[in-house]
Amino acid sequence: DVCGCSPGTFTFTLDFSRSCPPTDIQKGTGVEKTSCLVSPFGAPTDNLSPIVVEGISILELDQVNSVIVEERIDGSLLSGDTFTYTSILADSNSITTARQVP
Repeated sequence: DVCGCSPGTFTFTLDFSRSCPPTDIQKGTGVEKTSCLVSPFGAPTDNLSPIVVEGISILELDQVNSVIVEERIDGSLLSGDTFTYTSILADSNSITTARQVP
């Protein structure tokens, strides 16, 4: 049997008052790396504080950094909104080799 030691489900809460990328996410709790990209629409600006998020991409990588899951969450998300993501690890039948363990 192949299994992972990370949580199967993650709940995210958006907080637009925070810095990008966040500095207080503890690595080793199922999170290897975080990143974020904030970009303006239209004219260039120095004010990159988001008002609404229209899409979030979540990638799960295998042991050699190949994408094994890519999920896009679309919709108008505001500061304080939450969403839940269920990892490939939640379904042990989805993982067939040790290499696929994120």
